[in-house]
Amino acid sequence: MSDLKIVDVTDGRFEDTEPTFTRDGRFIAFLSKRSFEPIRDQHFVNLSFPIACRPYIAALSSTLSWRDSFADVAGRPRIAKDEQPHEVEVDIEGLQDRVLSLPVEDGLYSSLQAVDGGLVWLKGSLQGTIGAGAASTVHNSLPDVHVFDLHRGEYHQGATEARWCWASADGSRLIVRRSGGVSSLLSPLRKGGEASFEIDLSPIRVLSDPVSEWRLGYAEAGRVYEEDFWDVTMGGVDWHETLSLYRGLIDRISTPNEFVDLLLEVAGELGTSHAYVNPPYNGRSSEPMGKLGADFVRVVSGPSVAWKIAKIFRGEPADPMAISPLMSSGAQVSVGDEILEIGGVAVDPAIGPLPLLSGSANSTVEITMASGHTGDLYRVIVRPIADEQYLRYHEWVRVRRALVHRLSGGRVGYVHIPDLMGYGYAHFHRDLRTEFALDGLIVDFRNNRGGSASQLVVERLAKRVLAWGVGRVGAATRYPADSRRGFIVFCADENAGSGGDVLAAVVKSLKMGPIVGTRTWGGTVLYRDPPHGLVDGTHIYVPHIGMWFDSAGWSVENHGVEPDIEVLISPEDWAVGRDSQLLRAVDLAMDSINSSIPLLPPQRDVSRPSKRRPTLPPQ
Repeated sequence: MSDLKIVDVTDGRFEDTEPTFTRDGRFIAFLSKRSFEPIRDQHFVNLSFPIACRPYIAALSSTLSWRDSFADVAGRPRIAKDEQPHEVEVDIEGLQDRVLSLPVEDGLYSSLQAVDGGLVWLKGSLQGTIGAGAASTVHNSLPDVHVFDLHRGEYHQGATEARWCWASADGSRLIVRRSGGVSSLLSPLRKGGEASFEIDLSPIRVLSDPVSEWRLGYAEAGRVYEEDFWDVTMGGVDWHETLSLYRGLIDRISTPNEFVDLLLEVAGELGTSHAYVNPPYNGRSSEPMGKLGADFVRVVSGPSVAWKIAKIFRGEPADPMAISPLMSSGAQVSVGDEILEIGGVAVDPAIGPLPLLSGSANSTVEITMASGHTGDLYRVIVRPIADEQYLRYHEWVRVRRALVHRLSGGRVGYVHIPDLMGYGYAHFHRDLRTEFALDGLIVDFRNNRGGSASQLVVERLAKRVLAWGVGRVGAATRYPADSRRGFIVFCADENAGSGGDVLAAVVKSLKMGPIVGTRTWGGTVLYRDPPHGLVDGTHIYVPHIGMWFDSAGWSVENHGVEPDIEVLISPEDWAVGRDSQLLRAVDLAMDSINSSIPLLPPQRDVSRPSKRRPTLPPQ
């Protein structure tokens, strides 16, 4: 390698990351997502590859076989652990063919590093993107530290629930960060020395000059934008002049939030969406307010004041984040019941029950109630939740689905997509099977918060019934499975942005159905996750990928997608709760159903193919 020639160890077909040389210098190890073990979806006809990674290793010399380097027939290591690094001869020819997988199972691997006598990595468990599949919605499983012994061909577990892990310079110890602090662990491959000890970080004191940090952060933010912004011409903006124009304001700001405002003003000169700036995390957190998933009303009757339950949100048993505290097992609370005490403290007639729920989220609370029918007192034990937006969201969807079903006589289905991330994708599929089976379908992506799953949603919506599976008994099944039978109408509004813009643009390009509502948000230059951290803890998102559409070009950015039929929700509509956009969508769907027959399965009385032996001519 004296000629410094660059050599490819892999052929570029797969995602290969985190290369590292072993301590003896004779092998190169890396992580690679090249395993294709299909796992069947339990809801729909689908196969995926959620676990595709494992560590691999390649011998740099053609005379060295990694599998033979474990141990000889007597079980003694072939490579002495105290062997010092030496000059290694690299045989370029056949290097890619010498790549072998380590004898471990496929998994979620990261942080591959070399240690004395082996390798160390983090291995996580397969988890969903929203945490709904965990035993608890507040549980977040962290990966474990594994140390692989290259001499024996086996691995040891070094630590559990690790946030990160680093090997010491001599490869003898592991520095592990867990929720309880930072520890120094002796590598399982080393004998002797202190096994483990906690590293006390409390004596560490850091003094910083905020203005100096902001100057450095400002310069770094400008450089990162110049290097990562999606358009190399910076949209025609003189970037250096822009930075100079705002630089003088640094000495006039006095808080982190003002620094955030300054960066937002600078990024705003580029006129591009997704140029977000987040302030530093201050490390302080408050106990979350408990919520009961209900609306309260203050009832005044003469000199007395009562706080009563006005509405209880049902929630959705299939969504662990939308469980109603007042409708859980044992809580026999009804609309009209009065709240008297929470945790033994009387409800203040002036300000109501909410202050008494402060800090009660995810803990048990005793509430004293008075029945609205009999006046009898009773007590219930409930577990308030920290966030009731999911309860209220499911109620919002439930009301609109019921309206669509009622107006269409049960012939038109309704699905709403709240975002194009994990939660929205899950909610889209929750009622897909039943709603897609109807004669028509309304797909509502108003108030869509965006995300990267628009292509998956489009792929699902594009499936139409092509055939029917008919058996002796039971209903006919659609092919492709769970494909739609009829006409689609889409609803969009000004709050459908980012991935919502992309979805609207693709729907129009593919002519999948009319869009009813208003022009979408208009943000299709997307950022790269995770954000870039500056020295003071501020994080910036740089618009990194611009979306160009074959039917709209660059025009969606800063403009949005125009609906096919514009319908505004007027102040009068809002006042009486009339969803004029959805009503127009139902009318369109019914017109389509009445003018064209939706795809139907063959009737039971239709004759089947005859397999009877044909009548032979007389001999």
